[in-house]
Amino acid sequence: MKKMLSLFALVVLALFVAGAAVADLDIDSVSYQGKGVVRVVFEDDDDDDYVVYKKPKVKVTDDNGVSYTAKITKKNKRFMVFKISNPASGKRYSFTITGIRERGDDDFDTVNGSFSIASVEMPKISAVAYKGNGKVEVSFSGNQVQYKNVKVSASDSQGNSYTAKVVNKGNKSLVFKVENVRANTSYNFTISGIGSRGAGEYGTLSGSFNAPSLGDVQIKKIDYDSKGKLDVEFTGKVSYQNLSVIAKAGDGKVYNARVKDKDNDELELVISGIVEGRNAVYTLEISGVSV
Repeated sequence: MKKMLSLFALVVLALFVAGAAVADLDIDSVSYQGKGVVRVVFEDDDDDDYVVYKKPKVKVTDDNGVSYTAKITKKNKRFMVFKISNPASGKRYSFTITGIRERGDDDFDTVNGSFSIASVEMPKISAVAYKGNGKVEVSFSGNQVQYKNVKVSASDSQGNSYTAKVVNKGNKSLVFKVENVRANTSYNFTISGIGSRGAGEYGTLSGSFNAPSLGDVQIKKIDYDSKGKLDVEFTGKVSYQNLSVIAKAGDGKVYNARVKDKDNDELELVISGIVEGRNAVYTLEISGVSV
């Protein structure tokens, strides 16, 4: 009888200890934030669990087994943020976090997860405008752009190279200046270190522009007001004969413009039916104007 009681007590004790074990740490969500930044949120089952770190590290590889440098930029009891260097779009990545455990657990765990970076197309050039004095404005369509060590090179049709410098850049356009531009000459240019925002990849875009002869009409600036209203300012005095103005959208659709007012250095136009928005880019064609 005594032997049976002892065995029973031993069994009950073993079951109790097994029930007290702490579950492994799990990941609730992983999100790619762009520019190599990844946010990992840890699972919280009972609203008071949190994670503890001890010299945590992150290792990242892609599906081809290529390793990427990863650096932890932020961590707290609920989530961790790390950044990987030079990620590529259109790939899936796996990561391992070491030196981490759930509160109440005795041992530090290894946590595994994965994330993907969607394929993002390179931006496209929607318009090129020569502004005079060697300045060229390039507008982009599609996603907003980002830059990394952006540079511009320029050459003429004879293959002669010209010094070019970026003077202003934004998420939808870039302005550069070419030194010693000659009038009535065509130029080719290449922009390097440009890509779509969030893609993590950078490439090159190429285009061309014409530097008009000194006797040609040049536009100084175009101001868009609202509801199709435009003010066009010329660099000098102009005259008109059989004036006609149209606007072309990126898809080739043509809009007629009505001349509301004009003087010898400015036009006030109204264009009906154009679509407003961040991606709405139009080319203005003015005929019947001369210096």
